[in-house]
Amino acid sequence: MGISFYTFQTISYIVDIYKGTIPAEKSLLDLALYVIFFPNLVAGPIVRAKHLIPQLACDSSVNWTQIRSGISQIVWGMLKKVYIADPMATIAREAFARPESVSGQGLVLGTLAFAVQVYCDFSGYSDIAIGSARLFGIELPANFNKPYLAYSITDFWRRWHISLSNWLRDYLYIPLGGNRRGNLRTYANLMITMLIGGLWHGAGWNWIAWGGFQGAMLSIERATGLSSAPTSKVKHLLRWLLTFVLVCTSWVFFQASSLNSAYVVLQRIFTWADGWIPVDYRPLFYISIILLFDWWDVKQQWMNWAEANPKWLKWIACGMAIALMFTFAGASSSNFLYFQF
Repeated sequence: MGISFYTFQTISYIVDIYKGTIPAEKSLLDLALYVIFFPNLVAGPIVRAKHLIPQLACDSSVNWTQIRSGISQIVWGMLKKVYIADPMATIAREAFARPESVSGQGLVLGTLAFAVQVYCDFSGYSDIAIGSARLFGIELPANFNKPYLAYSITDFWRRWHISLSNWLRDYLYIPLGGNRRGNLRTYANLMITMLIGGLWHGAGWNWIAWGGFQGAMLSIERATGLSSAPTSKVKHLLRWLLTFVLVCTSWVFFQASSLNSAYVVLQRIFTWADGWIPVDYRPLFYISIILLFDWWDVKQQWMNWAEANPKWLKWIACGMAIALMFTFAGASSSNFLYFQF
């Protein structure tokens, strides 16, 4: 469980030493702690040795500002997991369990439900990991930056699972040659990188299709110039909409149990097939909330509020939020999605 995350960290440590980027760590204790640091051990963020080991070796005390900020970020992550990701997981699971019985409309909503689930589940865990590390005076890098507001697939991967994207770029794409050996080689390197990224998630054809889809989109954008920022608000809106549709389409391969199941889902969506399972419209509400929250940067406003208000008010607000989470988590709660990778 989560073995790939600390494997990535160990590989990056060894490669960085080989390249002379960092010196070998002399303290076995600090090195072991770097590999098994519990907040990010199971599901990231993937942290480089040059970022984490100096913090572990530094004898610094934790102040109340860090504690309050850490708790606020933990609460924010738990809110996303309990109140948004888990309810959406139930809808997505039901839609993809028997796609041949679900209407095209229901499968669109099921796909949106999974888009909400995977974002709030994974970014929620990252918030909890970052907040937990901060309680010990350790700063972990941000792992998400409003990915569903991306204007291209290239931009999406700058915002989604940032630590993995950077790892694949630095330890796979660039060593393969990156964009230094002509266009065809660049497209091949992008495809290889994303195919391996797909296989990292699972050894199935649906994962290969997901990685291939991402690699193809990145190559097309690079060939057509669509990876660059749009020049007008209208173009930005249209490209955001196209990117969001493409990202959600790719989530079908991510959530489906097999490549054949993904084909059934997409076929029924594009033919707008009828079905007998009732349609749940809640994903429309939740995806709207997610987009608006990212647009208004509600998370940062929450963190700013936590810093600006009196201590007693912050503790009361955090206590109430935690109490509500334990009250309403109920039977719908589940493990974090990325624990399986």
